[in-house]
Amino acid sequence: MGPAREDALMPAIAATLQDASATMADVRAIACGSGPGSFTSLRIAAALSKGLAQASQIPLYAIPSMLLAALELRAQSGSYVLHGDALRGERFAQRFDVGVVAVAGTGGIVTAIGGMVRMVLADVEQWATSQSLVLVAIGSTPVSACDARSAWPRARNAAALATVWESFRPVDLAAWEPDYGRLAEAQVKWEETHQRALPTG
Repeated sequence: MGPAREDALMPAIAATLQDASATMADVRAIACGSGPGSFTSLRIAAALSKGLAQASQIPLYAIPSMLLAALELRAQSGSYVLHGDALRGERFAQRFDVGVVAVAGTGGIVTAIGGMVRMVLADVEQWATSQSLVLVAIGSTPVSACDARSAWPRARNAAALATVWESFRPVDLAAWEPDYGRLAEAQVKWEETHQRALPTG
């Protein structure tokens, strides 16, 4: 989206509804990846989701992007460290455990162990190696030689949260903002130049 760019988001939503023989009147809730991730992408996704939720008077659920990626690992139980680009030479990293798959085709329960942290790749590798955790890159290709595989925070993975939806609550549309994981580069430079925090009021 933007100047001289084709708006593919709204047509994609319309096509998805059409494929499901549904309209927005049939939608009961909206799920949006809450980050961390690209500042611009998160803002566009959040603004679009909030606008649709507000217009349709339906709840909006914010789902952590790291969790959406971890849900791709449900087919094989184990302990994983997922890591994604945090820019400035750092990685976002978080541990997830996948429970034993009790019924074939259903997948194990994915549980976040601790919160998300930022660290350099060497420290992510050391963390995984020292605790015998499987390292998984978020993206299309492995970043580290230790990466066992890659995973994407795909929207379709939200369907796998059906058994734990009670742990999520709708966001306050007026107040909610995505978790960018770090300050925007422009804000960092402004604060360095002015030697004070950027005013938010």
